Amino acid sequence: MINRRYFSTRRIFLWIITLTFSWQLLHIIVHMTKTIYQTKEQTRQYWAPLQMFNLNNDSEIASFTNSCELESVSQNARGWQHLNFSHDMNDGGVDINDILRVNSDMKNGSYTPNDCNNTQHVAILIPFRDRETHLKILLKYLLPILKQQKVKFTIFVIEQFGKAVGKNDDFNKGILYNAGFREAMKLNRSFDCFIFHDVDLVPEDDRIPYNCQQDDFPFHMSAGLEKWNYTLPYFKLIGGVLNVQTKVFIKINGYSNNFWGWGGEDDDLSARIFKKNLNISRPDTEISRYAAIPHKWRAWHQRNYNLVYKTKQNNSDKEGLNNVKYKLVRQEHKQLYIHLLVNVGKCPYRNCS
Repeated sequence: MINRRYFSTRRIFLWIITLTFSWQLLHIIVHMTKTIYQTKEQTRQYWAPLQMFNLNNDSEIASFTNSCELESVSQNARGWQHLNFSHDMNDGGVDINDILRVNSDMKNGSYTPNDCNNTQHVAILIPFRDRETHLKILLKYLLPILKQQKVKFTIFVIEQFGKAVGKNDDFNKGILYNAGFREAMKLNRSFDCFIFHDVDLVPEDDRIPYNCQQDDFPFHMSAGLEKWNYTLPYFKLIGGVLNVQTKVFIKINGYSNNFWGWGGEDDDLSARIFKKNLNISRPDTEISRYAAIPHKWRAWHQRNYNLVYKTKQNNSDKEGLNNVKYKLVRQEHKQLYIHLLVNVGKCPYRNCS
């Protein structure tokens, strides 16, 4: 005699297995579709700025610049020029007096074009320690580009107090940037955007826009480095030279203060940007070209790899610009820049020394 209860139970069991498998399959399909869409969206957003910034169309240039910079960008730009720093590094190097003489129209690190009314005010933050030669080379090439583009700007050089420990493992670029931002805002200056600029990266093309951008997306200016054959190693890379609106930098809570030594703080900032549902914009790769001043490159520290990995699990809203700890040792207003000497404190890790 056939056991109907057995067949009924078996049928229910098969239905459960079928529904479970179908649900898992649907989940996989949805996940794959979402991944493909995000990849296409990132690609579209990555290449969108390349299509928008057409140097042959003044109306399109106007969407990236105000009327004050339009004439210089479209008519007076020389374009890309390969830089060789052998003369600047040797033969006595760059004479700071030459730079001071050429830029006699600057005061307290600031410049305002006198032939047009630029309503944007750009703050440029340059962190460094023991890189005086690099700083002079950067100023030599950067200042003419800023003036040619008729940018209203103020330069802040944020120097970490004290001599390097070990292999510079106690250097903290995130704290220096956060401290520079806070000190700049204390000066009661209405900066529209901040450009976070590595001291060893020099623009090779004077068409790279150093003005503030109109949208909220952080603007990664150094997308192409000579050492990488002017290609972008990975999409979320934002290190080197980054232009961020003031309100956006506050929104993402600035840089993390936890990265000591070389590497990691820029990738952490990238995660903070995407966490706030923002994206990264870039100029055309034909103009976004920078050369690195020769120096000894250091590998990422393993602990910084681990910190980047944990970024998604941490609450960046509670750590960063809003809780940075430092001591301003000295503030000096020089002709070419405002010098901030900052004590970032002691590195908490044993292998910092």
